[in-house]
Amino acid sequence: YKMQPGDVLGGAAPVSFAAGFGAVTLIPFAGGAAISLIPKFTPPDMLDLIQKHKITILTGLPTGYRALMKFPAFKKYDTSSVRLFTSGGDALGAETLKGWQELTGKPIWEGLGGTEMLHLVTSNTMNPEPVADSIGKPLPGVEVRVIDESGNDCKPNEVGSMILKGASGTLYWKPYIDNERLLNSQKKGVVDGWNQMGDAVFMKEDGNICFVSREDDMIKSSGYRIGPAEVEEAIEKHPSVAEAGVVGIPDPDKGAITKAFVVMKEGQEGSEEFFEELKEFLKDHIAIYKLPRAIEFMESLPRTPTGKLLRRHLRPPK
Repeated sequence: YKMQPGDVLGGAAPVSFAAGFGAVTLIPFAGGAAISLIPKFTPPDMLDLIQKHKITILTGLPTGYRALMKFPAFKKYDTSSVRLFTSGGDALGAETLKGWQELTGKPIWEGLGGTEMLHLVTSNTMNPEPVADSIGKPLPGVEVRVIDESGNDCKPNEVGSMILKGASGTLYWKPYIDNERLLNSQKKGVVDGWNQMGDAVFMKEDGNICFVSREDDMIKSSGYRIGPAEVEEAIEKHPSVAEAGVVGIPDPDKGAITKAFVVMKEGQEGSEEFFEELKEFLKDHIAIYKLPRAIEFMESLPRTPTGKLLRRHLRPPK
């Protein structure tokens, strides 16, 4: 981020989480910068914050940036003070990166962090320019591997599990209380000194890492591995759709199928006819095997105060 006195970082991430602790506590403190936060993300509140406090670095979720892009009054706010837009927490997607650049003239620099590592472990700022669909390369001092289910290193462009080690690895807060419950839980996530991040990714030949999904969110259907964020982004391109969430639901033949939860824009109505229209629309944006096989129309989607989609609340109970 190269923060210095005079910079103002803005966002909505709670400081009790790794993203907030790193982005709005550690990094600004190290650079002598100021911070300005809102308790809950909404497009008008975030834009008002940028304009009022002259935010120079904005950190947000991909869903937040997409909501800002759709906000009709975006151009009425002055965002010229922002020199750096950053993102993490889910896949940003090439379309969102392109759309944001067209809207603002500036890119979004995507990265990935982890609670056990205090904050960022990879960043697109390790490249001269943002690489589309990439969370960048490991930060100095961080070692990253992508492994298969047998623990072997994956080949370039092969999806696997991300593991890493680095000097910032730490214990959870108060790990020894309650019969060392948190410590024992954390030990399960560290194997031979490597933190098991729980993220499905693949690494390109040039060392850039591409985030596919949280492993818990990954949809495994008929041997395919489907990242929900890509499907959600494609659905939200439909002019009648306000927002979408995608999860896998059990299927006796395929193992799982993709189910979409869709919020329609005001004045639009969801129906079986619309679902058929949506699937035809999606064929121009994603592979056929990624198409949703089921749909449910909702008034709103479950989200955190920062706007992150809570996909676990969309899955059927086990």
